[in-house]
Amino acid sequence: MLNTDSADPDLWYNEHILSRQYESFAIVGIDEAGRGSLAGPVTASAVCFYQCKKKPFVMDSKKLSPKKREIAYGEIQESGAYISTSFVSARMIDKMNILNATKWAMKKCIDQILFNPTLQHCPLLFLIDGNQPIVEETRGIQKTCIKGDSLYSSIASASIIAKVERDQYMVKMDRIFPLYGFSVHKGYGTKRHFQALHENGMSSFHRRTFLKGIQ
Repeated sequence: MLNTDSADPDLWYNEHILSRQYESFAIVGIDEAGRGSLAGPVTASAVCFYQCKKKPFVMDSKKLSPKKREIAYGEIQESGAYISTSFVSARMIDKMNILNATKWAMKKCIDQILFNPTLQHCPLLFLIDGNQPIVEETRGIQKTCIKGDSLYSSIASASIIAKVERDQYMVKMDRIFPLYGFSVHKGYGTKRHFQALHENGMSSFHRRTFLKGIQ
């Protein structure tokens, strides 16, 4: 278990206050990972603790070490929360742009999470990290939250799930594309990654619209 000192108690308090404002609503936190990566998918996750008695210790995934993220990931999975994750590929990112791809990944998460019979019959409040609503989504109420992963436990949990599952996927892709070091930098623009790109060119796993100057 994570040490309680490493968690932010305000995240659960803020969500508790919000749940009193939206009484009887199921709160669904939504966040993404990999938006700024040069390769691989953008990943979105949705987490809902509706009627969950167990509250895992969570905080913004960027403030956790990889080891602590893995622990928090396990605690969220074991809490009984409703969880969904969606990936949108580099090819689709190039086709529809990163903003639309991120929104699409988030909408797919909502579609998945609503398969749960419990959530099909209660009003929904979607807490979306950032300032962009999912314009195609007509179910429930949307609330965009800048730096929401530092404000609400459900968004922080979604950020952890998305980050861990995308990192795990990038490690697997490193075995298929061993020249680029995906298991280390997860596709982001590090010095090592750019060096590999200049030496080997782009793979089919890279986002071409992010790397127009590299063949």
